[in-house]
Parts: sequence; structure tokens; C-alpha cells
Amino acid sequence: MLIKVFRPPRGTRDIVYPSSVFFERVVETAKKIFTIHGFKPMYTPAFETLDLLRAKGGEEIEKQIYSFKDKSGRWLGLRFDHTIGLARYAAATRNLKLPFKRFTVGPVWRYEEVKSKVRWREFWQADVDILGVEGADADVECVAAVSAVFKELGLKNFTVKVNSRLILEKFFEQADLSKGQFLSVCRAIDKIGKKETEDVKKEMKKAGLTNELIEDFFRLEREMLIGKRDKLLLLADYMKKKGIETEKDKSFNQLKKFFRLAQEAGLKEHLDIDITLARGLDYYTSLIFEFQLSGKEKISVAGGGRYDELIEQLGGKYTPATGLSIGITRLVSLMAREEQIQLQPTYKTVQVIPIKTTYKGQARRIVYTLRKHGIVADYDLKNRSFSTQLENTIKQGKDYAIFIGGKEIREKRVKIKNLKTKEEQVLNIEHIVRMIKETT
Repeated sequence: MLIKVFRPPRGTRDIVYPSSVFFERVVETAKKIFTIHGFKPMYTPAFETLDLLRAKGGEEIEKQIYSFKDKSGRWLGLRFDHTIGLARYAAATRNLKLPFKRFTVGPVWRYEEVKSKVRWREFWQADVDILGVEGADADVECVAAVSAVFKELGLKNFTVKVNSRLILEKFFEQADLSKGQFLSVCRAIDKIGKKETEDVKKEMKKAGLTNELIEDFFRLEREMLIGKRDKLLLLADYMKKKGIETEKDKSFNQLKKFFRLAQEAGLKEHLDIDITLARGLDYYTSLIFEFQLSGKEKISVAGGGRYDELIEQLGGKYTPATGLSIGITRLVSLMAREEQIQLQPTYKTVQVIPIKTTYKGQARRIVYTLRKHGIVADYDLKNRSFSTQLENTIKQGKDYAIFIGGKEIREKRVKIKNLKTKEEQVLNIEHIVRMIKETT
């Protein structure tokens, strides 16, 4: 009789050692940096009411929601991001102390096309958000925090794409689009680089834009790609040609202020205006951002923007808000593929191996002593032979092996071997603890 082998559902995966060690390191780095930047942890449920998710995710996201009925017949859905739960909480909480700075880390779910090592249906995100601040100071705080995470991970070469939904509205003002049509245009623009340009143009036209406006938009994109002039000045000239007074225009001045403050924060070298950036979610209102690693592939690893109207739309008071999300799962996969990481733990690992099974008790006591000093130590639980234990220890990539025999027990010293350098020493446990801690 054949026994069925169960595998993870499509779009999910198991994260096992040693990848799991680096995954944890990225998560802990994000938490540490976010804390340094003044954000406080907050966690919301993995599932929300389906009405909430449908109302504020938008047309594209609605197709991707994992929905289900609970045993009482209520329709629920797994969260597709961390923002919607935060906005729901803020809308329902009276006298929320502002500004409210929070971070969160955890999995989210979207039923979308699976792309190996880049797009999953279950994936982890690390978010920072600031509620209650209208100005660009809050946007810079979020961008600075996420940038600091990348730098702490050794990723110095990344680009922060910047645009504004308000500026896109100005571009297409003469088309007199409804809100729904404009959001459809944004969803089409968000597919630039992911679909053929002609297919994107067809979607933009279907949403209500004329051929002239579409070609005008792509002409500006080409000029910006050439990069002969400062993009902020190029954008200002383009808006003036459309009869927009940039000196008085809120959208342009917001973008200009963001760049000035970001320069003060030391972020200038990473910033790039990209008018094709639109972001797929409907709730974004003005400034939007996307982080890309500079490597073989230009793939988004973080993104976000302003969602000033969302909390009010959920029944709360008007509360300006901004936030960014790091795609932890995608970031780890891309870093591994680009060979920008070594999937090795930052701590030293020790295996204590008794020469004979009769010395297993002494080996166990040494392990307990090492663990009390914060050293990662283990011993074999299956009473295997000395040679098998040593072979497994080397295969597992451990740093040290400690050998326990009759002589070592009598002399109250043990032999420790550095499995990387092959160097051996005979030391007492106190010296071993000190030596390992000095190299960690």
C-alpha cells in the first residue's frame, strides 16, 4: 500500500537550518533597528473580517484574499498586509496618542502567481508606520529606518524609488477621471516592467486616458531614464508645461520637502524619482516608495507610502498616516541568490562527544555548563559511535568538538578541536568558555 507524501501547499515553504538562522537574523535586525528609531512593537490578528479586507484592499487584492467561513458562519480572510489591521485598530481606538509609531513582523497571505524565490503566497513582512503626522518628516523617518536595516545587513547598494499619487493625478487631470478610473490607471502603471509596454498602454486607455496623455507620460519616463538633468527640475518643467504652478502645488512641494529632509538624513545617494511607480494597493494617497537592491535583478524588496484617508474610511477620525514594509521572505531569497550573504550563524557552535557511551553523563554535564554561559552546545542523544558522532558534527558545519575520555575526566580537562582550523588544545572548561566567548 502506497502512503501519500504530504508537501507544503503551493506558494508556501518550510524554512529550515541553515536558512532559518539567517532568516531569524534578518527579522531580529529589523526589530533592533526599528526600536532604535523609536518604533514600538504592535501585533494584529492574522485574519480579519472579510468585509474589512474587501473594502480597503482594492480590486486586484480582492482576488488574492484567502477567505473562509468560520464554524459560526462568519466570513473571514487572512490578512494581505499589516497596514489594514493597524488602520482598523486606530479607527476603533478613541484618544489614540499621536504620533503613533509602531513596527510589526509576521506572515501575510496573497493568492497570486507563484514565482520561484521571488513571489510566494505566504510570506513574511516587517513594517514601520507613523500615524498622526501630516508632514514629510514622518515619511523620511520610515525611509530612514528601513534604509538602516539594509545597511545593518551589509546592503549598501540599494535604490529608493519615489513618486506621488497626487502628482499622477495632476498628470491626468484633463482626462477628468473618476476615482475608480484613476485607481485603474495606477494599477496599470504598476505593471510597467512586469508586462509588455503595449499591454500597459491598452490598460491605461481602457481606464479612460487618451492616446495623447499616455504617450506624453511615456515620453517623460524616457527623458527621466536618460538622466541628463536633475529629475526634480525635469518634473517641475513638465508640470509647468501642463499649466501647473509648482511653487503653489501641494503635491510637488510635498515631494520637494521630502527630498530636502531625506538629504539631511543622509539618504540622497539612494533616492530616485520614478514616475512609473504607482503601487498596487488602492489606499495610497500621495507619496509612495519602493526599495530595490542594486544587483542582477531589479526587484522590489520593500515599499509603501501615505494612506492619509484609510483610518477615516474605516470609521475613525481623519488621521494622516504613512508606512513601509520590508518583504523579509523575498529579501532573504534574493540576497542568497545574489550571493550577498553567507547563511551561517553569528554564534559559535560546540558538539561534546564522549569517546565511549559510558562517558555520556560527563558529556551531558559539560553541555549544561556551556549552555549556562550562553554558548550553543549539544550532544548526541542516540548513543552512536564516536566516529559517527564526529562525522555528523563535521557535516553539520559546527565550529568546535570537545572530546571526553577517561584521561580527560581524571585530569579535569578536555580536548577541544577547532573544526575549521583543525587546531587542538587541552583546556579546562573555564578556559574553553572564555576562548569561545572571545571569538563570538
